[in-house]
Amino acid sequence: MKVTVSRRAHFNAAHRLYRKDWSDEKNTEVFGKCSNPNFHGHNYELIASV
Repeated sequence: MKVTVSRRAHFNAAHRLYRKDWSDEKNTEVFGKCSNPNFHGHNYELIASV
């Protein structure tokens, strides 16, 4: 008999891409919404099965 056990988890992560030596305008031009000073987030769902 084969049995699989799975666990589902949801989590969030955020990041900001920027260079300190560039202006806010230059960072926005290069990195877009990922240079937001309040961070740019993503939602993830992880399913681990054994």
